[in-house]
Amino acid sequence: MKIRFFALTAIVALVAIVNVSSAQTAEEVFNKHIEALGGESAWENISSIKMTGTLTVNDVAVPFSKVGVNFEGMRVDFKIGGVKNYLIVNQQAGWKLFSADASGEMLDLMTPEDHEKAMVLMSIKHWYLVDRAELNEMELDSVKANIDGKECYKLSMIDSRQQKVTAYVDTKTYYLVRKQVKGGEDGTSAKAITVKYGNYKMQPSGIVLPLSEENSEIGGQIAYKKIEVNSIFEESVFAPDGAGK
Repeated sequence: MKIRFFALTAIVALVAIVNVSSAQTAEEVFNKHIEALGGESAWENISSIKMTGTLTVNDVAVPFSKVGVNFEGMRVDFKIGGVKNYLIVNQQAGWKLFSADASGEMLDLMTPEDHEKAMVLMSIKHWYLVDRAELNEMELDSVKANIDGKECYKLSMIDSRQQKVTAYVDTKTYYLVRKQVKGGEDGTSAKAITVKYGNYKMQPSGIVLPLSEENSEIGGQIAYKKIEVNSIFEESVFAPDGAGK
């Protein structure tokens, strides 16, 4: 009996040691996520991205585009029912008009406070949470989550706007499966916004991007068909087309 007891104790102790040694910290999971998306050096070489494709809402597909130039501006454009929808942010101001917003809210010129929050979108790395400088107070939930059939690490963090970001990272691929952002990606929403990601593909530039997104604020599913990296864009790209008129 004593031999069995000691043997059982030894096995339990060994399992505990293995579990402790295999447990990962929030920082380790975050680092592996960055590596899975191409690594820091590859992202440091990215100055601009243009992603074009379609947004499908109620089985109707419309053109959709997202453009970003690091620290200069970002822009999202699509049409719903022939009505222009956009999110534009530059160093001086921001504009937002989402007629497809589930709340029915329609905005145009951002307040100075909202513009300051939205400026984080001018960091392309922040789109996919690969920007260390913008994320702090990182915590890893001890219980893994099941997101759309994938086992995921749950990371909680605070971004530079002091808004809570929750990231669900695939335990196998370390790709970002889902993120929830209090206040939305641009910080202007009254509620938390969820973005789902999928269909990750390696780009010639060395970074890995999700070619499908589902944004709860925009509604519908986004499928990117064309990616342009490090193209040159004029400042006028990040100016409103008749916004406020």
